[in-house]
This record gives sequence, C-alpha cells and structure tokens, in this order.
Amino acid sequence: MPPPLKTAAHALGFAAMAASLAGHVAVVFCLFRPWDEVAAVTVFPIWIWAALGIGVAVAGRLLTKSRLFWIPVFVWLLTVAIGADERRSLARGFSPTLHAWSKPPPPDGAAGTVLRIATINSKERNIDAVREVARFNPDVIFVQEAPAIGPLRTLATELWGESGSAAGAWHCAVLADGQLTTRPRASGMVQHGTGAMLTLADGREVELMSLHLEHATTRWDLWAPSCWREHRDKHRVRKTQLATLIGQLETTAAGRPAVFGGDFNAPPTSNLFDTVPASYQNAFGTAGKGLGNTFINGFPVLRIDHLYAGPGTRVLDARAARTEHSDHRMVIADVWIVSH
Repeated sequence: MPPPLKTAAHALGFAAMAASLAGHVAVVFCLFRPWDEVAAVTVFPIWIWAALGIGVAVAGRLLTKSRLFWIPVFVWLLTVAIGADERRSLARGFSPTLHAWSKPPPPDGAAGTVLRIATINSKERNIDAVREVARFNPDVIFVQEAPAIGPLRTLATELWGESGSAAGAWHCAVLADGQLTTRPRASGMVQHGTGAMLTLADGREVELMSLHLEHATTRWDLWAPSCWREHRDKHRVRKTQLATLIGQLETTAAGRPAVFGGDFNAPPTSNLFDTVPASYQNAFGTAGKGLGNTFINGFPVLRIDHLYAGPGTRVLDARAARTEHSDHRMVIADVWIVSH
C-alpha cells in the first residue's frame, strides 16, 4: 500500500476506534438518563448498540492492525455484562423453572392463593394464539389484539368449565377461572386497556387489567431529525396512556391486590416504566429465569410484554415461552395473592 494511502487508512482506523468509544459514552448517557428525547436510543437493547460499536472498533483494527481496538471492545462488553436486561434473568438460571405440571404453593406453608397469570398478544385476533397458553394451566390470561367476545367465552369454558369467564374484546381482554366483573374503560382508552375484578372461590377479590400501549416507531434513520421526533412523540403517548390506565386500576382496586400486564411496546430500558408505582413488581424482572425477550417470536430481541403485580401480592416465578400462532412470545408468572 502506498505510504499516503497507508497513512489515510491508519487515520481512518483510529478515528473508527475513537468513534466507537464516543458512541459508547453517548449510548450509556442516554440509557442511564433516559429522557423522552432519546427514546430512539432506549427503544433498542444495549447489546444491539454494543454490536454496532464493536463492529466499528473491529473495522478500525483491520485498517490499523493496532491492538488498541481491544479498548472499545472491552468497554462495550463490560457495559453489556453490567447493563443488559438479559443478564439478570440468566443469572437466576439459564432454564425456566415455571412448568405446566408444577404450580408452587404459597411459600413456607403460608395462607393465600397462587394464581398463574399469562399475557399474550394474539396477533390480529387469532384465537389459536390465546389457546396456546392453555398448556401452562393458567388461572388468568391477558390478551391483546383480542378476538371477539364469543370465541373468548367459548375458550374460557374450554379451559375452566362453568367457572370460566371473559371480559373485553377486539382490543384487550381478560380471561379467568372465576367470576369477572368488567370495569368501565377510561376515556380515550377503549383500544388500550380492559379492567376486570376477579372474585376467587374463597370470596377474595383481585383487580386485573390487560393493556396494549401505542405501537412503537421502528425507524433506524437516526440521522434524520424526524426519526427522533417520531420516537419521542410516540413514547410520550405511551407514557400518558400508561399513567391513565394505572390511575384507573388503582382507583377501582380500592386497596385490593392488583395485577396488570400486556404489550407495552417498550423494553425495560425505557423511562416509560418510571410511570409504574414502586409498589408494583415487574414479574419477569423480579423472578424470571432464562431468556425473557418476547419480540419477535422467532428471534426475540426485545422484552416488550410485561406483567406487574402490586401490593398484596408476591411474584414466585416467571418465564417467557415461544408461541406458534403469534409474533410475540407469551409471559407467564406465578403470583401469590397474600391472605389478609
């Protein structure tokens, strides 16, 4: 290679390594100070940004033959090891321990009831996607993009016999083994949430809500200001929807145990979840094992489907599971309804 070209290649290579480090600083700044304006960054998991950063650093290595490329590579890998959402659940166990044949009792022989609660986006009202949850023997199913109420009621009867019931349809729905009392929907939230009160066999009551927040923007053209604005605006819409739905849930719950969940169209790195009161536990984030990502089903890179359990409950176990009839994986959790 002629000396001028070699000099240019070296300069470009070292610039690539510096750009990788600068990108790391920018991404970490956005993830740990997640303003609405940086939703275009926080909508993607840290390991995607790490893969891009490492790729740029490796390109710098090819141009320079310098071992300095290990600096940005190490920094990115360390950040993934510390900050990746997947790390936490895999640290608890590589394989899920929630299985169809074993629903845990309340811990230490305590009183109360353990409900197995699942959430599934049925993809354009496909009842077969909802039926797939049956293999985990659920007590409650939250459905998004739900079928009509007729097929849902039929499925509830298939699953639980005469005690099965369904509330809501077409957008969000709740199915349960027990009596459901449908709650009025908040103004403007008809497409985004369905609430219902479940009366257990012992007479206790649990407030439930299935929700589906505004679809996320999937644009990657980050060089375009309109991309950043679109991500920000959609993100703010989801925050408003979530705040409204949680407010309705807490009002109707009136001190009863409450569980809500569904398709949030946002990963855990988003500041959307700052809207959720600290008294609610993210089921998979608290007790999940294995890989919890739910979208897309065949190659899940994002955990955008969530279950939250509020005061008067405790999450015992959780997992995500592949589906055949949806583009989302389902999330299942065993939730102990503490006896008072």
